[in-house]
Amino acid sequence: MKQTILARGAALVTAAVFCNQAMAHAGHDHNHWSSPALHALAVMAVAAVGAGVWVALRQRKQKAKLPTQQEK
Repeated sequence: MKQTILARGAALVTAAVFCNQAMAHAGHDHNHWSSPALHALAVMAVAAVGAGVWVALRQRKQKAKLPTQQEK
């Protein structure tokens, strides 16, 4: 069930990011002087989110591998 929710969330984020209306709105001017910097910031933000997800999944996997310690 968690994987289904995660898959739906990933599909929603993908649709939002790659939607033509979001990427090609009237104010989306590639000739503006700030365009390269803003695009770099957007790419870095996506990379940071991806890195955060990767770290969280890795930590979850490592926790699942640890043997449970029972107090005696």
